[in-house]
Amino acid sequence: MRSALLVVVLTGCGRFGFGEEAPSSDASTGADATDDTIAEAALPQFCDDREVTTLGIPAVDQTVAIRAVALSSGYAIAIETVSSGIPLLEIDAQGSLVASYPLFTPGYAPLFGISQHNDLPVVSLETGGVGYVKFVQPGWSAYATGPNGEPASIDPAYAELNATSGIAARTSGGIFEVGRVDDSDYGTMAVSDYSPSSVISGSLVPISGGARVVVEKAGGVCETYVVSSGGTTSSLHTFSPCYAPEVASGDATSGVIVHRTDSVGPYAVHVIPAVPTEAGTTYPLAGATIARATTREDGAYWIGHGSGSYRALMRITRGGVMTESRENVATYFFDLTARDVFWIDGPVVHVSTPCLR
Repeated sequence: MRSALLVVVLTGCGRFGFGEEAPSSDASTGADATDDTIAEAALPQFCDDREVTTLGIPAVDQTVAIRAVALSSGYAIAIETVSSGIPLLEIDAQGSLVASYPLFTPGYAPLFGISQHNDLPVVSLETGGVGYVKFVQPGWSAYATGPNGEPASIDPAYAELNATSGIAARTSGGIFEVGRVDDSDYGTMAVSDYSPSSVISGSLVPISGGARVVVEKAGGVCETYVVSSGGTTSSLHTFSPCYAPEVASGDATSGVIVHRTDSVGPYAVHVIPAVPTEAGTTYPLAGATIARATTREDGAYWIGHGSGSYRALMRITRGGVMTESRENVATYFFDLTARDVFWIDGPVVHVSTPCLR
């Protein structure tokens, strides 16, 4: 993978950019519609900023985290508050509020992650000192409880395989277990053949035929590997220092991991090597106090990061070309999806559509 890096700092561009359409993907392959030459010329931007809704929470309450996932008809957003639980929002494809659901009342916290199964949200969170995977049911008025274990940040904790099954994660005695679950019995997991110990946090995302997993182990060492639908582990890759990792991946041989470089320190992006025994490449996100990653519909990896003084969006193509733009404005809590990015400014929920220009 090439390690070309193009960083362009933009100032005076407004708060989150201007409304421009993102380029289309190659519908026949799902790969980047632009080649690396074009990718180097076009910079990722936060475009088409608009307001979604204002949460109906008390003025004295605070929002402290947001997680979002793209669905076929729009989006699901979970927002952690200090005292009002975790509101679950249904958003349409245009970024407008459809409904808010009080499924996760006060006592549910912290929020870890969100994914989807059969086009319905799957929320990983904690309550009563136990970490749970909650499968929201049709109508969004009830949920089924999936695997549970010790409270640990697994963000997210479920990767869909097909309309009836997926791969879930939990921790027990510091041992990280992933395995197949079926919607006929969400709580039963067929554990895979590899369960690392001394795990502090983790993340997994769906890929063809399985899931890409990353775990943080004691001492700031991260392992990433692939678990097949049959529970077989392959492509184990280890790197450090790494804390609080989040993975974005599109296949068994590539991906990126956003992580801290010490337990409370700045962030970096680790590019997973095609050959797992190789070292891979890590790029520091200088000054970042928050960072999130996703695989977007164009097939590239998009990373948002920032702090109280800047906001940035980075794009890494499958060919290894990196582009980045920065704005000298404060970053709020945010999350990236395969299409749009959502963020919260107090009780106000916003959305932007990342684009290249």
